[in-house]
Amino acid sequence: MKKEQFMKNRIVKAIAGAAGVSALLAMGMAHAGVTTVGKPEVIKLMKEDSGKVTGKNEVTYSGATPHTVVEQVLPGYPFPSFEVDKQTNPTLTYDAGVKKVTITVINTNGGAEHSFMITKKGPPFSAMPNPDSLHAMAVVPELSAAGGGQFQTDTVDWTPPGPGTYWYLCKTPGHASTGMYGKIVVK
Repeated sequence: MKKEQFMKNRIVKAIAGAAGVSALLAMGMAHAGVTTVGKPEVIKLMKEDSGKVTGKNEVTYSGATPHTVVEQVLPGYPFPSFEVDKQTNPTLTYDAGVKKVTITVINTNGGAEHSFMITKKGPPFSAMPNPDSLHAMAVVPELSAAGGGQFQTDTVDWTPPGPGTYWYLCKTPGHASTGMYGKIVVK
């Protein structure tokens, strides 16, 4: 009986994943796909971030095609967070002339799945954030918890619609509502 339920759950997740990919393509977002990497690759990816820490908990990016690398971590019980350039849930600032932001997300948290989403709607976020009702502009699906020295990563491209304030968050139930989110400013 447990095996049948397990298989039903896997099928439902596969269908939901396919629907999510279709939705991403319909929204015009490029999506590279989930990959698994070891620690040396994680370190290499982290070095590809083109931002600079410019203020208290702020990372600033310049140029038309910056690369942002977001790590999903669990710094202490009970709440997970994002980390960019060793800043926790920082404000990410981009020039108004930005054409495309490449965002690489890495789940280094060994205790939970995480996802990543950009939206115009700010906090507070519900315990069960819905990408459709939040009008998601970019989405990285659930990345499995790290294990055995292996980490899941995914990359998504985001074209900001113009200057303004946007938000990034983890849509995994309960994460954004407990603080796993940050602000994006396009000047």
